[in-house]
Amino acid sequence: MNREEALNCVKEQLTEHRYTHTLGVMETAISLAERFGADVKKAEIAAIFHDYAKFRPKDEMKGIIQQEQMNPLLLEYSPELWHAPVGAYLVYTPTSKETHKADEIEKNPNVHILIGYSGEGFGDTYAEIAGTATLTDDPELIDRLWSEEMEKWFKGKDDPNLVILKIDPTSIRYMNEGSRTPAELSL
Repeated sequence: MNREEALNCVKEQLTEHRYTHTLGVMETAISLAERFGADVKKAEIAAIFHDYAKFRPKDEMKGIIQQEQMNPLLLEYSPELWHAPVGAYLVYTPTSKETHKADEIEKNPNVHILIGYSGEGFGDTYAEIAGTATLTDDPELIDRLWSEEMEKWFKGKDDPNLVILKIDPTSIRYMNEGSRTPAELSL
């Protein structure tokens, strides 16, 4: 998935204000990655998807937390933070085996995503998700995630180049929510 495809994907999920915020986060992430020698493409994609689940209904996010058997402590924190782990669950990204991402993930599967800044500045409540990225061609997952939109890039669910980029969180830390934070959820 290239930048344009990723931005189109998240734009449908965000308000205009939040999309503008995401563009700023993307540019900042790219700049920081370049400055500190990090993987620019990974920083770009993480920034683009950082608020992907921000406006999902709270009952839907609660259901995903329960259905996917995420740590039940999540439900003790503000629902405003649920979009972080739910976003990590929802942000399965279809991609092709023929892209550079497959090689990059094979060499270094470690990822780090910051989710939840509201644009208020220093002191915003947010979540940090560290995890491991993998590629899978699991037919059940592909079937669950398949949409007609994907036909722009793939011949169908059985396209031999279709794989799903999946991020498995290894830790989630909540920050800046009063006396209860920082708090790390054990996964």
